[in-house]
Amino acid sequence: MYPWAGEYRQVNISKGGFVFAMTAQVSRLMLKFERKELKRFTPCTFDNLGGVLEALAITHCELVLIHPFREGNGRLSRLLSQRMALQSGLQLLNYPASRANSARPILLLCRQVWSVITRR
Repeated sequence: MYPWAGEYRQVNISKGGFVFAMTAQVSRLMLKFERKELKRFTPCTFDNLGGVLEALAITHCELVLIHPFREGNGRLSRLLSQRMALQSGLQLLNYPASRANSARPILLLCRQVWSVITRR
């Protein structure tokens, strides 16, 4: 276990050339995430699949883009998505086996979701 486990990161990080939120912004962004996305989408009890999928995509991508921790951000995002899927009555989500560079498609998806969100 790392001494910083469970604490917001104190270093700026990137992956595959993608820079995550700056360290100085993490606390503010997590508070905003809690007050906006989590408040809006949890518990995830939408009555249509489109609403559920939008909630899953937005919360997953927002959390990944903030990347509040040095390790475990992807696992945390998937755990939150699983919880929300179960709240909505869906079965467990099926994630492909982890492999090298598997984060790249997720980051590209997050960029696309972010562009849609910011146009609203």
